[in-house]
Amino acid sequence: MQTDWILLVVIGAAVLHGAWHALIKAGADRLVGLAGMNIVSAGIAWPAVFWLPPLPQSVWPVLAASILLHAIYKLSISVLYSTGDLGQGYPIARGLVPLFATLAAFGLLGEIPSMAQAAGILLISCGLLAMALDGRRVALAPRFWVAAIATALSVAAYSAVDGMGIRASGEPYSYIAWLVALDGSFFVLVAFVMRRGRLFSALRDQAAPILLSGLLGTASFSIFLFALSRAPIGVVSALRETSVLVVTLFGYFMLREDVRRLRLVGAIIIFVGIVICSR
Repeated sequence: MQTDWILLVVIGAAVLHGAWHALIKAGADRLVGLAGMNIVSAGIAWPAVFWLPPLPQSVWPVLAASILLHAIYKLSISVLYSTGDLGQGYPIARGLVPLFATLAAFGLLGEIPSMAQAAGILLISCGLLAMALDGRRVALAPRFWVAAIATALSVAAYSAVDGMGIRASGEPYSYIAWLVALDGSFFVLVAFVMRRGRLFSALRDQAAPILLSGLLGTASFSIFLFALSRAPIGVVSALRETSVLVVTLFGYFMLREDVRRLRLVGAIIIFVGIVICSR
């Protein structure tokens, strides 16, 4: 990492990120929960876009690609959380992201992590996967694995694309505001079509957790995008995925999920990876 404060900010964003995922998983309808969350985030972002400097025209195609990738990601996690446990689905999907994001950053930006950063990224991924596989139901449905891999690939792809876009824009705050506003609006439209007009009636039943998840998600993602403009994409992605520790604690204390020995080993491996990445 370039500075210690970026490290602390990204880890803070990871805590917020894990918290909103836990709220979405706990909801009755994950697609509705994600749509409500995006209504909140878009509502926060739209007023900001008119006060911030405009984006250069060259960035808009990158922004459009990012919006599509974000929609694929949200649809994938709605399927993932409908077919598997929080304690396994989240770590499996997120454990693959740092490796994919590092490869995507190399392909798109020619960004090569240092040996220490590469070792830290690998350790964090291994720790996350160890936590995911520590459970009684490892033999999961093919639909679960397709959703998990699609989630990981889309997160890695949008991380690299957003890293490229926010740096090319020259206006990181403008890029963040436009992305959150357009991405949120587009996904609400997708959810409205998929729920055949029943979306808004369903939203009323989940109003409080939706509002909270929207605020947490907006803060977490904005911090993540800002960090992408200041630090290597693979490292930022790896540190962000430590949010799985928050999800594990939520599963243990709120959902009464088992926390076995391998999950504790995975947590230790993740901690070591964070220390190495921060050097």
